[in-house]
Formats: sequence, structure tokens, C-alpha cells
Amino acid sequence: MRRQTAHVMAISTNQSKKGIVRGMKKRVIATVLTVIMLLLALPVSASAADLDYLMWVSRFTNKVYITYDITVDKATTIPSDIIVYVYPGATLTLENTLTVKGALINYGTIKNSNNIKLDGGYYQDYSEYPFLPGYPYYYPGYPYYLPYWPYPGYDYEDIQWPWPIFIPDIPTPPSLPDPNDFESIQNYYLYLLWLYNNGYIDEDEWKDYYPYWYYYTYVVTPTCAAPTASVKSGSTVEFGSTVALSTTTSGAHIYYTTDGSTPDTSAKLYTGPITINKTEMTIKAIAVKEGYKDSQVATFTYKTKASVSFSDLGAHADALLPSLITLVQAKVIPDSATLNPEGPVSYDELLGWLDAIGLNTRLAKIDESYITNKDELTYEDFAYICYRVLLDNKSGVVRTPQQSEKTVFANLKYGDVVKQAPAMVRAGIISLYEAGLLYKLDFNPEAPVTRAYVFYLLGFVYNKIN
Repeated sequence: MRRQTAHVMAISTNQSKKGIVRGMKKRVIATVLTVIMLLLALPVSASAADLDYLMWVSRFTNKVYITYDITVDKATTIPSDIIVYVYPGATLTLENTLTVKGALINYGTIKNSNNIKLDGGYYQDYSEYPFLPGYPYYYPGYPYYLPYWPYPGYDYEDIQWPWPIFIPDIPTPPSLPDPNDFESIQNYYLYLLWLYNNGYIDEDEWKDYYPYWYYYTYVVTPTCAAPTASVKSGSTVEFGSTVALSTTTSGAHIYYTTDGSTPDTSAKLYTGPITINKTEMTIKAIAVKEGYKDSQVATFTYKTKASVSFSDLGAHADALLPSLITLVQAKVIPDSATLNPEGPVSYDELLGWLDAIGLNTRLAKIDESYITNKDELTYEDFAYICYRVLLDNKSGVVRTPQQSEKTVFANLKYGDVVKQAPAMVRAGIISLYEAGLLYKLDFNPEAPVTRAYVFYLLGFVYNKIN
């Protein structure tokens, strides 16, 4: 065997049971060897690097610590009562067979590991996890190290454990953000298991330390369980039926939306069953609790059993049916054989329908002097009234005009005949156009508005505000 430089540290763990004298001799020899190593603080001479010599020294300790490079160039055996540790930074090169009857634990590098032959022994490679509980670990300034051995009575709860130690095969804990965090939890679990199995902590301490660290000390905060719904997502239900939400996280609050947006704590607070009041409805919900991470967003979709019996829709059917089904099921308008989509609309009718879908027309600052004919509203009248009601109710459906008059009116068939004054009437047409609330763009602003335009807007707005 070629002799390379090595540093040896031996600590006596076995006491002779055959007599005080022999025990004292062993303790003296072990103490002398330890003192010599500490005084030199340098690699021992080449003669001490021979693995056979290291294992001879280990007769006093049962442990061999290889801290510098060693090459095994002849067949060598690790006896059954010896444990050899290859430290981080050290390389054990095997040019010949190394028979392991005892144990070989690697935290450094073993070259030609295929030359390891197990003969009732144990070999484990922890080279990716170079720290082991209960044995010296390295601080910044490596390769200089400070040994630490756990002992009864130490306040383990205050120790900042080095990571990683190594990974046990345990189930993945819930709600972890990435695999590295999983490894840390495994490491801590095994560290405590090692302390417990070796008598350094008892069962009560085990129960105290592991949950305490996992839930309160570790960077991973518990995550709320996602909400669940009482009605299966994707179901077709009766209009007006209800869906209850719940979460298994005790004390958590649920926030939800029904407009397709992602909920947060500014969304609606769940206080009771949610009414399915749209022909197609999507509920998105999260669970929130102080000290916990918000749950994942849960999404539930529902359709209602929808049909109407209007027989006079004609060419309006495809465009109006979604709105009409909503308005009939919400009892805004009755379902009957005739709808008269081309018929006129009065001022009182329009206000009544706007109130029926959930708007408060009394809040609207409507200047009735702008209205041409209350019994038969024009398209300009219709746009102005709806704009004021939606804006003054703070519905979020419309906003003040964002585009220029020239841009918008150029897209209207009769945009050039829109009144120049009052400006609020022109603003109403622009705003409804920008919000997509105009049924068609071929209307004459001064002509009577048709019921088709009104019902189209009512259905759209209802789904936005309910």
C-alpha cells in the first residue's frame, strides 16, 4: 500500500471489562494519541497514513477517521468491529480489493468503489450529504472542524442543526414548495430519530420537537386546505339552486368570486351557500388563515337547465338567447310565446328592468331634459340612461370614455349623426361601445331603440354584477 498523508482522530468509546489496569492503559494510549494529534495540528507522517495502521489505532476506538487522501494498493479488510469514516474533502482511492466486514461510511470521495467487497459488513455513500448527526461536522473555514457529540442533558431545541444530514425514506409532507425543503424535513426527522434511538431524547421530547419544528420553526408554513363544494363541479343544476363551500382547515375563512377572476382577501367573504343565478357560473375560492399560506384556488363550474319558448325571435335568436335565458330564469322578464324584439321601449320600462337585474336607478343622476321622448326612447336616450345608471351604481361594468369620439363614431354606421350636445349623451354611446354593450353597430342614434338592444344589454350586465 502506498502511504499518503492522513490525519487521524481517535476517541475511545469502548471500556475494557477485563480489569482496571488494562482499561487504564487503553485510556492513556487513546489520550496520548489524541493529544499528539491536537498538538501537531498537521497531517501525521506518511507512516501513519497506511490504512492498516489506521485500523490498528482504531483498536483503541473502533473508529477510523480518514481526513486526507489515502490510496489502498493491496487487498485490505475492515474488521467486523471497525467503522471507517471518509471525511468531506478526503479521497480514498481503491486500487485493490477492500473487504468490508465492519462498516465503511463515505462523506468524501471513493475512487474505484467497485473494488469494495461486502463480507457481512455495511457500506453507505453519503458524499452528497456530508454531515452526520453525532459526529464532527464542519463550520465555515473548512477543512478546520469543531467536533460535536450529542450528550444527555443538552438543550437540543436551541441547536441550529447543520444541513443536510441525510435523507430517510419517509412520506412526503403536504404542501411543500420544492424538493430541497422536503430534504430538510427528512433530515430533521432522521436526526431526531437518531437521538431518540440512542437515548438522547425520550418519547415526549420526540413528540415535542418534531411537530414544533415542522410547523413553527421551519420556513415552510402550513397551507390551508383548498375549499370543496357540496355540488360536483361541472354539474347542470336548477337555476336558483345553491352550493355550499367548506375547508378542512379549522378556523380558515373562504373568499370567492363568480366573475372568473382569481380570489384574494378583497373578494367576497363566504358566509353561506352561493346561489347559482347564471346560465353558466364559475365559482373560484380560496381558504385563508392567519399563520398559514393561502390555499390553492379551487374552481367549480355549473350550468343551469336553460330553455325559453319565445317564437318570434327570428334572426335575433342566436345573439339574444344567452341573455334571454338568463333574464327569464332570473325572473326579470316572463317566458312567453312573443318577445317583440323589434318593439319600442319606454323610459319607465327601461328603469324597471334595470332595477330588476340588481341596479338601483334612484342612485343615477339622470337629467330628464336630455330625454327626447319618455314613451319611446331613442338609441341616444337608451345609451345615456344606461350609462348614468351603471356609472352611478359603481357597477364596474362601464367607465368614462377612454377612446376619442372620432375613433368610436367612425365604427358606427350612423356615427356622424350623433348629437353634438349634450356631451354626456355622446359619452354614453362611447362608453357602451367600449364595454361591448351595444347589440349591433348599425343603429341610427335618433331612431327608436328596439327591445333587442335592451335585452342584450340587460343579460350581459346581469351576469357581470350578480
